[in-house]
Amino acid sequence: MTPHSSRLLRQTLVAVFLVTSLLLLTIFNATKPRILVLHSLSQASSWTSAMDAGFNKVLASNRMPVSVTRDYLNLDILADGVDTQVLTAAVGRKIEQFDPHVLIAVDDETSELVARHYVGRRDMKILYTGLMDEPVSYGYSASSGVGGIREQLPLQAINRLLEQTNPTKSLNIAVVGVDDLTGRAEMEQVLRYDWGRHRIRAQALVGNFEAWRAFVSGPARGADILLVLTTDKIPAVPGSRRMAPEADVTAWTEQHAVPLPIGVRASYVRFGGGLAVSSSPTELGAKAMEMALRQLANPEQRPSASSQVNSSYDISMRRSAWVRRGFKPPEIYLEAARAAGQLYP
Repeated sequence: MTPHSSRLLRQTLVAVFLVTSLLLLTIFNATKPRILVLHSLSQASSWTSAMDAGFNKVLASNRMPVSVTRDYLNLDILADGVDTQVLTAAVGRKIEQFDPHVLIAVDDETSELVARHYVGRRDMKILYTGLMDEPVSYGYSASSGVGGIREQLPLQAINRLLEQTNPTKSLNIAVVGVDDLTGRAEMEQVLRYDWGRHRIRAQALVGNFEAWRAFVSGPARGADILLVLTTDKIPAVPGSRRMAPEADVTAWTEQHAVPLPIGVRASYVRFGGGLAVSSSPTELGAKAMEMALRQLANPEQRPSASSQVNSSYDISMRRSAWVRRGFKPPEIYLEAARAAGQLYP
């Protein structure tokens, strides 16, 4: 064999090796199990970021080949005039293109707008996380095989805080939230909970920031505690899809609320509030991803139709806000907020 022929043979073998390797890699990637995570909010949302952190924590220790992609409905940043039907149709096309083995639906809005339409698909399992309402509301019945993680507001932890800071006084509580799927489910949990000697004296689910201000300045003034539900999707004015920035809602509420505000989301303190006791979105994300990986490892096993319930909660505090009100939280809560990195100056 001449040197030229030998060199040509080597080049041919290298080319065959590279093409074969590329082909095998393509086949490997195409046959890996696929998980699609669908968020209701945008990547700019602190709730989304914390949920993704939970997903990533589990994936970092996962040894099973899996392809994971994420998409966002961006409901917190939709512009006026956007048709949700057009939006969900576009998301549907992405789902069909990616063809996931498991679809993880984050929050009630995702289940309502998208995931419930895929119930019963034999080639796609539906898991939900952060679901506030009853699963049956979205067609997740016992026969559907849809399972997931329900979110329970940490009302027992909030009540325990009220008991420790007011050991003898019966408190009047006002509750304000947004009139949407999440807000209605949150309010139902609050009203269903047994507050002991404390009483819900005023409540409102509002349609915009103007109505929020009216409630806080009016009916809520006579309460001792203002329970602040989720604030990430409050329309700025009536008839608009433009959302009031959470920082503006929080700042106004802290400045004008007569009762002590307590948020149910960590973002309430992040954006300037003084105190929040919130479910852990990181735990909600981690548990959902663990369920998804178990499902992929046992594809013939139907997921449990019963819901798991989140058990962890976070304490968030901003010292300057509650000092201004003359409120002194128990030291154990300060330590919990500090340990979680949620104690702000």
